[in-house]
Amino acid sequence: MLHLDRALWYSGWDGELMAELIPASYGWFVVVLGQGLFATDDRCYASAGVLPLLTDAGFKLEQAVWSSRASCAYGSNPF
Repeated sequence: MLHLDRALWYSGWDGELMAELIPASYGWFVVVLGQGLFATDDRCYASAGVLPLLTDAGFKLEQAVWSSRASCAYGSNPF
């Protein structure tokens, strides 16, 4: 299970879709990309939960491989 730390930027791959979880000043930016196409982009407040946004976009959490790196919180989506 993915345990999110707001000091980290996460990149995940489920074999079909790429997910980026980017810390924001109020929660997270959630970006899901697949096969060269944009799938979803949403803002998620910390209290709302990030994982439902990923699964609603078709991202397969149980198959995902994640990497992370230290990051500051962004005021706007860096993409």
